[in-house]
Amino acid sequence: MPLLWVWQPVAAASPVLPQPPVLLLPLLVLLPAVSTPLASPSSTVPNPETLDPSLNSAVDGANTIITIFEPLLIINENNEVIGGQAESWEASEDGLTWTFTMRDGLKWSDGTDLNAKDFEYSFKRMANPDTAAPYAATCLGMIDGFDAAQAGDTDALNVKASDDGKTLTIVLSYPCSYFDKMAAFATMSPVQQATVEANGDAWCTSAETFVSNGPYMITEWTPPSVSS
Repeated sequence: MPLLWVWQPVAAASPVLPQPPVLLLPLLVLLPAVSTPLASPSSTVPNPETLDPSLNSAVDGANTIITIFEPLLIINENNEVIGGQAESWEASEDGLTWTFTMRDGLKWSDGTDLNAKDFEYSFKRMANPDTAAPYAATCLGMIDGFDAAQAGDTDALNVKASDDGKTLTIVLSYPCSYFDKMAAFATMSPVQQATVEANGDAWCTSAETFVSNGPYMITEWTPPSVSS
């Protein structure tokens, strides 16, 4: 039995934004808003190593993650940074403080609310040494408090959501002119605290527990079987 994932589009709570070209895995079956399902090739494709944005370091996983998740910012077809989950962003004059203003009405694929607090949780989870995120230093190493977070004090990471969840403020240790591009990296996608804490590492291995925030969601996941 080949690997079969069935996705369906998530009702957009914010305006539909252009997405960068995506190289999809051969046996992903998508259910776009106005199209018939794509036919699946007959060859067998193994599961990606992980679909947890914080843990993925492979091309096949990334190609899927950027379709079913959305970071603060995204890259459009002209290779320009545009708003994703954040509608606007700005950096202070000294380049150290970045403020992201979230869109209104954001939702997870299970219909629950999503806001800046989810990004604060996700970034601190990535910085946690127990998570062992392979790109933690690459994505977060320029943020103030990263070394202390890697030593076990995750609250030291200088990422703070406002009480109302509308804004996310990130303070860097040194100016990083490309931090907006980093905020569009697939690894910087949010994960839902409730499903991670309820299901542990297994949250991203089943359609029943997989919660995402992109234009598509996984509704069915049939792992490959080995025939003798």
